[in-house]
Amino acid sequence: MEITLNYLKNVWQIVSNKNNLFSVLVALLVVSNAYGLAFSNIVFGMFILYIFIGQKAQLNFKINLLIPVLFYLIMVLSLVWSIDTSASFKALSKEIYFLIIPILFLLKNKKTPFSKDLFYKTFSSLLSIVALFYIIKGGINFLKFGDISYLVYHDTNYDGKGLVPYKVNAIYMSWFSLMGIFATLKSKFIKQIKVVTIGVLTLFLFLLSSKNVIVIFLFLLAIYLLFNYKKSVQTKTKLIYLIPIILVSSFALFNVFDRYKQEIKNAFDTNFYYKNGIRHVGFKSIFNPNEIYNENDYFSGIIFRLYQYATFKTIIIDESRYLGVGLNAVQPEIQKVMQKDHLYEGYYTMNFHNQYLQITSELGLLGLLVMLWMMIELFYIAIRDRNFLAFCFTVSSFSLFLTESIFSRQRGILFFIVMYCLICYTKKTYKIKQ
Repeated sequence: MEITLNYLKNVWQIVSNKNNLFSVLVALLVVSNAYGLAFSNIVFGMFILYIFIGQKAQLNFKINLLIPVLFYLIMVLSLVWSIDTSASFKALSKEIYFLIIPILFLLKNKKTPFSKDLFYKTFSSLLSIVALFYIIKGGINFLKFGDISYLVYHDTNYDGKGLVPYKVNAIYMSWFSLMGIFATLKSKFIKQIKVVTIGVLTLFLFLLSSKNVIVIFLFLLAIYLLFNYKKSVQTKTKLIYLIPIILVSSFALFNVFDRYKQEIKNAFDTNFYYKNGIRHVGFKSIFNPNEIYNENDYFSGIIFRLYQYATFKTIIIDESRYLGVGLNAVQPEIQKVMQKDHLYEGYYTMNFHNQYLQITSELGLLGLLVMLWMMIELFYIAIRDRNFLAFCFTVSSFSLFLTESIFSRQRGILFFIVMYCLICYTKKTYKIKQ
């Protein structure tokens, strides 16, 4: 109890210090995604006010911070060739973070203090509070209704089940949690607080059941342990706290992965297969132009993403639309293909679930090249500065872009661009010691 009170006292002293305000605001801006859209907008407004009023704005030229600005300008330019100018214009307000956030970082006064350690501690602490809330809420519902669905993933059927609501989304929360875990590992927390924070975020990550993010996490954890094996016994002991949480969470998800393995086997061996009386689409049918579907066919996650590759080919490659069809204008084209294939109407609103395909279909090869330029810049900084947190963010982004259209959601845009600007603005953040 005494430790907790002292910790809270120190937190108040840090937050109330105006020299720490920029670090705290950036952390709030990143974690605000987990607290909802309204909170994000409030923090964003506070951040703008701080840049222009709380400090003396000073323009600092950094080429890598201008890349997202160029990316946004291409979005604006796409109005020229967009097949749906109204939809493209409407989407510009959602994508505005690519323009404003880099400019705000460019206007940060060099004399304005920024503590990387404070940023990561604030970010992971606030995120762990959200995670703990959802875990407790899910646990109470599980005990009340006896349904494990309240403790895993998100509310896919809008029936109140799931660890987090569908709008919050399990995949995005998993991404935030992954970064929060490694930020905590590399920051200077009080030992007890560090253990609790890592424990809560790791448990939350596994309960969210995003297979892609879990695999990325285990991969990054293995790299972290590999590069830190020469450290002191005390540091190694801290890492042991992760082991029981991973084992318990892995055991809880064993059946999920087992079913996933069987799903892959069935999906790739056949054109169609039946499960519980429902016809499931298999891999061999996806790239067969003569295949006939019906509205009762079920597409698993991996098969649906493969189907979207085929849809992309039909819309963009076969039609030679190398400039794309315009920002936020591709969905009607996707729907046309699905209607032609007689898919269930519930699929019509689903985008490509792949950021590379989404950007290429909307902004063409030019948009894809600029997006890859941002990713390469992140990877270069991570390697140059041996910045492990930048490495974590880059690897997780590259991977998630294969399965999600991150820039189609405001929380994905905001998290990515703030982390991008932060990594580009600062140098040598938490080196890996070999």
